[in-house]
Amino acid sequence: MISYKIHLIRSGSASEGHGQLLIGQEDLPLSRSGQEKLERLQQAGGYPQVDRLYASPLARCLQTAEILYPGYSTHQVEGLKDTCLGEFEGKSFEQLKDLPAFTAWLHNSQASPPPGGENVEDFMARVSAALDGVVRGMMRERITSAGVITHGGVIMTLMAAVALPRLPIHQWAVAHGQGYTLLTSAQLWMQGGCAEAFALLPERPEATE
Repeated sequence: MISYKIHLIRSGSASEGHGQLLIGQEDLPLSRSGQEKLERLQQAGGYPQVDRLYASPLARCLQTAEILYPGYSTHQVEGLKDTCLGEFEGKSFEQLKDLPAFTAWLHNSQASPPPGGENVEDFMARVSAALDGVVRGMMRERITSAGVITHGGVIMTLMAAVALPRLPIHQWAVAHGQGYTLLTSAQLWMQGGCAEAFALLPERPEATE
């Protein structure tokens, strides 16, 4: 039986110089500190070899892919973008804190999406369909190991949806440059749309210091 490994890796940070801004689909590049952290992680090792590399088309993910996997061609997947924050995009907590719509979103994002933004159900459906497309493509082409560079919220959502053991979404949070390896088979994926949470990335503990 063929096994398939999908390595979900969070992009580097793009927040330096922008304060504590809400950044979803705003296409900011990596910050200097975010880039330097990724370079240290890559030099320390622990990122697995992959047969194909996928990424969100946002700049911070494409730049992360270039740093962690130099020399690889990156296949951009539109559905792996971060959530759209609508009118909250690019604004700080201080700017938004007195808005009723922002308070409602903080208290219950599922019931109160950002004005002009993406609701939770649509986001979950979009990123799940994107991962399913990646995995099915791997199966068709007999690709057994793929890297997927995306965003923290995307990884948390996907892990909560497909990973075994089942854990609440907040328990799948990872730092920039970190992620998880999912291990699945054609039978496990086609019948249940699930995968084993196989390893934390990078694989060498010292690489996360």
